[in-house]
Amino acid sequence: MMVRMFSMLALLMWLGGAAYVQETAAPDTTQADAVVYMKGLSCEKCAESVSIELKRVEGVAEVKVFLEAPQRALLTLKEGAEVTEEVLRKAVERAGFQVERVTLRPRKSS
Repeated sequence: MMVRMFSMLALLMWLGGAAYVQETAAPDTTQADAVVYMKGLSCEKCAESVSIELKRVEGVAEVKVFLEAPQRALLTLKEGAEVTEEVLRKAVERAGFQVERVTLRPRKSS
């Protein structure tokens, strides 16, 4: 019985650790259309509130928020979308967090 409990505990710890490594793998910021660096996020609910506000911005297609330092959101914009740094800053501030900087990747003109 004790061996079985230990085995289950070890399995749960291993699965939890594997999920954490996967979530915190360094994202490729060069593939994002915009990166918003921020501070003050401490949990998944914080990340979710930032994600919701950023997704409300017209032209934002996808948002991925990372809690580990540097805390940031990687954004994919819709084709032809014009999004400004100011609009992204305001969205993060509405969620209750402070923006350190915003990087917008230049859009290729056709």
